[in-house]
Amino acid sequence: MLYSHRSAVELGLRDLKITAGLDMLSCQTRQMNEKQFWVHLLTCNAVCLPVARATSNAGVGPRAQSP
Repeated sequence: MLYSHRSAVELGLRDLKITAGLDMLSCQTRQMNEKQFWVHLLTCNAVCLPVARATSNAGVGPRAQSP
């Protein structure tokens, strides 16, 4: 049971990295990579929040809709 939850978390993190464009950071310095990471994460949250609210209001599970 725990293994299936761990697998779901790992797949979710992988999907988040790919969706947010974090699978390949293009900056050359550590500081700029951190800024790029936060901008992508904030953008992803800005897009995913309305989807999460809509699925919650509709009584649907969070994996029923894709961002």
